[in-house]
Amino acid sequence: MINKFTPIQVLPSVQNVSMRRGDMEVCMVEISGEEYQRCEEFSHIIWANKKKGIWGKGMVNTSEDFYRVERVGSLGEISLAKLVNSQVDFSYKEGGNETDLILRSRFKAEIKTATHNYGQGLIRAVDDRGRSVPLLSDIYVFGYLDEEDVDNKYARVGIVGFEIKKNIIKLDMVPAIRGKHLNYAIMYHKLQPILKLITWCEK
Repeated sequence: MINKFTPIQVLPSVQNVSMRRGDMEVCMVEISGEEYQRCEEFSHIIWANKKKGIWGKGMVNTSEDFYRVERVGSLGEISLAKLVNSQVDFSYKEGGNETDLILRSRFKAEIKTATHNYGQGLIRAVDDRGRSVPLLSDIYVFGYLDEEDVDNKYARVGIVGFEIKKNIIKLDMVPAIRGKHLNYAIMYHKLQPILKLITWCEK
């Protein structure tokens, strides 16, 4: 069943945030009420929950917060959608969604939302069996969970910047801190500004 949701569009709220290499402009997006609830509900039914093993289901999920990884991912999606005036697809798809958002009717965009501000974005490049992981999106956006109150259904996500696929695949691959896979790694200060992407989406 198709379940697309259009969140309330917001103007970019830019804050200077301290990073490893100095301050950066980050778009802070608040999610609450129905928007938060939609993310929470989707995190319970998303196909990713069927993946086997700790690496597939999410390393930061716990017995107290079993769907944290999936919820944070959905919060990132809806945050980006609010900035670029896009829909979020909360439909269940066997095998998972190929991408997160469609920008300007044809460009696939994926957002990688970390649970903390680690100062860099990661994209899996090689799985733990040594197989290359194809990049299916045209644009990769990076952000992090800045604050969350699960009981009161509130979160704030920092959207940092973006990079295009052809530049991502030129990045060095680094071993994962946990697990045997390899990631493309890009420091936040090397990303293209998120305001540039927002302006491009408005054209």
